[in-house]
Amino acid sequence: MFLKIGKGYSELCINCYKTHAPKDKNTNTLNALLVLEGKCKCGICKQIKPMIVFVKSNHTISGYKSICKKCFNIVHKRNRIKKSYGITIENLDYLLRKQNSLCKICNNEITFIKEKNKRRGCIDHNHKNKKVRGLLCDHCNRAIGLLGDDTNILYAAIRYLKSDHVKLGELLENPEVDNQQPNLGSE
Repeated sequence: MFLKIGKGYSELCINCYKTHAPKDKNTNTLNALLVLEGKCKCGICKQIKPMIVFVKSNHTISGYKSICKKCFNIVHKRNRIKKSYGITIENLDYLLRKQNSLCKICNNEITFIKEKNKRRGCIDHNHKNKKVRGLLCDHCNRAIGLLGDDTNILYAAIRYLKSDHVKLGELLENPEVDNQQPNLGSE
């Protein structure tokens, strides 16, 4: 069995590589020996873990990046938040503490990691000037997003919800209310 190098394989088999590999304290040599054992050292958390928990890559000797999936997800999330909203993880933590981990609209408890009985948190921002307005639960964030962040539509929705409506039961009991034809002035 040969050592996998990116998309190809080395010219030495695994056993020969172990025998002929330099025995110095070189990091690359140590990492190569870890790879032979099916392990790798994460460049972020510095823990030695099984290869299966690392991000795959066609550009490395081992076929994996030197960052585990857990650290990769943290770094990716950190970069995405910075790029999308212009804030750091520390800013996000500050906002969450300032809002007592509650949605600014419905006051339900929110979280940015998966937890039972808590709604997923969202960073609400103005789409025109990209400024962060606060943290919302995913329900409230989707609701105002579906209404186009338009306060006129939001007020219209509030008026609609507060208005008197003909109850369905009354409509079914008194069908002539629904059957009244509008006067079109043609008679």
